[in-house]
Amino acid sequence: MSKLNEEQIERSIRIAEASINIEGQELQAGARKLIELKLSGQISEKDFLRMATGLAQQEE
Repeated sequence: MSKLNEEQIERSIRIAEASINIEGQELQAGARKLIELKLSGQISEKDFLRMATGLAQQEE
């Protein structure tokens, strides 16, 4: 492989890793907010489970 091609691959990998990290942080923030809503009584158990299932599916 050429030096330029290797640099492009490495850059693409770094961009992908950063994107995955951001998505993970967003999911964690969503999960924290969901737990806060449940603990404060702002959402029902049924809604909590439905939303938590949606977050889990986004993670896959």
